[in-house]
Amino acid sequence: MAEYWAKDLKEQFEGLKDIGDLVLAPLFDVAVDIWIEQLSNDNIISDMQKERDHHNFPKYTCVVDGKIVTVSFQSVNIDVDDDDEEWHVTKTTYFSGNKEASVKLAGRCREYVGSRNLEELMTTTREELRKGKIYHLSRDMYQFYFGK
Repeated sequence: MAEYWAKDLKEQFEGLKDIGDLVLAPLFDVAVDIWIEQLSNDNIISDMQKERDHHNFPKYTCVVDGKIVTVSFQSVNIDVDDDDEEWHVTKTTYFSGNKEASVKLAGRCREYVGSRNLEELMTTTREELRKGKIYHLSRDMYQFYFGK
């Protein structure tokens, strides 16, 4: 099994080193979504199927070099304002199944996300956050994405 966490963005993008892990979750969510959108075009994937896990979250079963890898996600609630509402974004991506193929696919994910332009990812993340109740974000998260 291999994992890719929101906190791993700190290693990939210089400007994120001092940012809290939870604050990075919306950015990670967007980056992983962009990677998933192009995943079926990756030449190491010979087949891919989208499914739902027992919490009704998406997961993907991929054939990587002839071996099965499942890509699943763990989310975190970023709504700090209202106990009755939840706003979930991806904070971790898990790659399970064949060990070598899982590590290879996780590496491809890291490589793809790390090659993206951070400012473009930030812009897309702001757009996605504006679709929700941004006043429900923590102060640190709001300041990071939208300024003071």
